[in-house]
Amino acid sequence: MDRILGGWGVIITLDFIFHWLIPFTLLLSRDLKRNRKRLVRVCQWMVFARAFDLFWLIEPNFKDAARNLHFSWGILEYVAVPVALVSFWIAYFCMQLKTRPLVQTNDPHVAEILEAEHAHA
Repeated sequence: MDRILGGWGVIITLDFIFHWLIPFTLLLSRDLKRNRKRLVRVCQWMVFARAFDLFWLIEPNFKDAARNLHFSWGILEYVAVPVALVSFWIAYFCMQLKTRPLVQTNDPHVAEILEAEHAHA
């Protein structure tokens, strides 16, 4: 009932548009599916839409959920926490990447693999 009453009707309408209507209509285009950059953008859009869908599924279950329908500091937590977690993960990944060789050092075929004829132009 919480999802039907109040301002949640706007959220479900936007969820329908973001999560289904826009990706469906974009993916009908054959040209878009052949262009890798545009297809990546559609995939990014779908990840955003999934996050929006999860907000609609989870948030109405809490008593103070109505405060998050308007822009407030509480709604910023939904953006700040995932951004912070991804940032920490990328920083840790990059630090670990610096400590390890990118090429197998004990591979007997390293010299052969690194020859100029195997390089991509």
